[in-house]
Amino acid sequence: MNDPILRHEELTCIYTGRLLTPGTKKEHVLQNFTGATWTSDAISCNSVQDKFGEECDREMEKSFRYVRNLIGATGDRHTTPQGSELISENGHRYLMRGGEIILREPIIGDIETVDANTLKIAVAVSKKKDLAWARHMISKQLPAGWKFQSEELSHEKMDASKSEMLSSRIVFGGDSCLKGVVKSCFNLLGVNNHPVAVSDCFNP
Repeated sequence: MNDPILRHEELTCIYTGRLLTPGTKKEHVLQNFTGATWTSDAISCNSVQDKFGEECDREMEKSFRYVRNLIGATGDRHTTPQGSELISENGHRYLMRGGEIILREPIIGDIETVDANTLKIAVAVSKKKDLAWARHMISKQLPAGWKFQSEELSHEKMDASKSEMLSSRIVFGGDSCLKGVVKSCFNLLGVNNHPVAVSDCFNP
């Protein structure tokens, strides 16, 4: 989409009324974290863009973070959002990020006695390299006199998240988030009909 054909000397910031200059940065019409790529330097002055970026845009991103993590959406800068934490019914912690669910720390199962010289302990890890972490956790739970006879742990691939019920606390809304939504709407008005956006009826 293209900006309206207007010269900068005719344009003012739709939020402050300040004159826009050729040095005005391009603003995302809809917030970058949504994946939107439409930008314009005919909407808001640099100081307003910076203020929104530090306040309402940041709060709005937090509210939409769960959905972005669920579907694996990235912004137009191809950045992955900060992960959303999930807690299983058994208290195990998972991280949902980029459409994937991974364990935040190894899950250590019950110690099972196989014979007089062998114990069997099931563990779940998100990555093979986490086996060393699991080994350390197991070593602190072994009965007195027991120790590992090998540095290697056998492993097989499985998805522990499919065997547990997961839950998450989703926080959506708040004044700053609402301000971000309204900003998106007003940006759309400003880029499509600048004279209306700067009309006196919006001054309050």
